[in-house]
Amino acid sequence: MADYCKNSLKCNKNLAEKILVPNEKEEGKLQFNFCSLVPPPREYLESYYMTNEMNRWFADNWGTNRNAQDCSVKFNKKDNTYTINFLTAWTIPRPIIRKLSEICGEDDFVWIAICEGSPLLEIFTKNEHREYQHHIDYYSDNAFKKMQEYLTKEATKKIEKTR
Repeated sequence: MADYCKNSLKCNKNLAEKILVPNEKEEGKLQFNFCSLVPPPREYLESYYMTNEMNRWFADNWGTNRNAQDCSVKFNKKDNTYTINFLTAWTIPRPIIRKLSEICGEDDFVWIAICEGSPLLEIFTKNEHREYQHHIDYYSDNAFKKMQEYLTKEATKKIEKTR
């Protein structure tokens, strides 16, 4: 099992407005917070210690026991899209991706993830999941940049399909 997974999500402004929340630590910035999609019981958020019951709830409902970490959000004015990069603990948050698919309506997204130690690059959209062998060095400083190249290709394919 990986320690962390790198995730990169590209979506239009309409969908981003449903999932991004103000960053509590950095005024004027946005962040992706799983609570906006799948809110945990309030007492879990207020607890200082993580119990086995809480761990189970987060694993079942988020796919990981921690929220998105080290989140960066960028808006591209040219195509009116947001790109959100973040880390998740242990694995890809598949329940969060499923929830995003449920709420996105007519909007679509492309979510790309690689996990530490895995040879697979996983790509998710509203209706599809694919896996590819990749040659991205997870530990390199430009891993997210390489993921963006895949993300741009996938988003372009989706846009061309809908034309």
